[in-house]
Amino acid sequence: MDNLTHALLGLTVHNSLPEKSRTTLWVSLLASELPDIDILYTFSGSSAEYLLNHRGFSHSIAAALIMAGLISLVSKKISPGEKTGRIFLLALGCLGLHILFDIFTSWGTQFLQPFSQRWFYLDWLPIIDIVIIAVAVFFLAFGKLGILHARKAAGLAILLIGIYVFSRAVWHHNLVNSLHGFYPGADKAAAIPQLYPWCWKGIVEMKDSLISGNISRSGHLDEITQIKINAADNRQYLDKYGDNLQFKKTVQFFRYPLYKIEGDKLVINDFYYSFREVVFSLDSERQIAGRASASGRHR
Repeated sequence: MDNLTHALLGLTVHNSLPEKSRTTLWVSLLASELPDIDILYTFSGSSAEYLLNHRGFSHSIAAALIMAGLISLVSKKISPGEKTGRIFLLALGCLGLHILFDIFTSWGTQFLQPFSQRWFYLDWLPIIDIVIIAVAVFFLAFGKLGILHARKAAGLAILLIGIYVFSRAVWHHNLVNSLHGFYPGADKAAAIPQLYPWCWKGIVEMKDSLISGNISRSGHLDEITQIKINAADNRQYLDKYGDNLQFKKTVQFFRYPLYKIEGDKLVINDFYYSFREVVFSLDSERQIAGRASASGRHR
């Protein structure tokens, strides 16, 4: 999710507390944003590092426990009157909510790092969900203006957001089943949420081709893009470059990587997200030389 949504969810959690203070406010906001500290990868010298490491360790259960502990220690120094255990649980809850809502998107997280490099994503929500933003702002304003008690307004917001997420999960499940119905030979089908809540992109992986398009109301694909694939061709890239760490991270992160050689460059695109692109320079022996670069836009 975007940082505005994370902040709004943190404020909503804070307003739902039976006892509030300045400390619980800053803890809720800080913990709701802290996993995105991986923005520091943008200063690493390689434009691909942030793309390949965003939502990695900083979005893991292990990191959440560490960050909640650090927030508790800082809180104890600044506000010794606050109960450390209460602050730890509040911070852990907001950190966990950040990670959970990122899993709800199609970008996902590696929440089991460092024990597993697997990416987890549910494809229920877009990166920026205008419905969640609207609900959170609406009820935060109601609480602030005194139209509703702040805690009651927060409770209603949490309930409505929960119902909305559940409905998106059911909708997504039905769309995927519908795609499998239209493409019975598919190895895999995915429904990817778009910015507008009523729009979904469909991806179908067949044995010899990839198909994408907008999912219509009837559940089939419109405006279809289809490309032929050859598993053997993909395997040769994995065999040749699989020992390179950035190459390995790219392949793990991209939902379906597509490879091509352009002069002295190895270019990898993601069929699921055409704007994801990582470029490797190749030496005279066609081996990867130096660090990768990322082009296009990414979150």
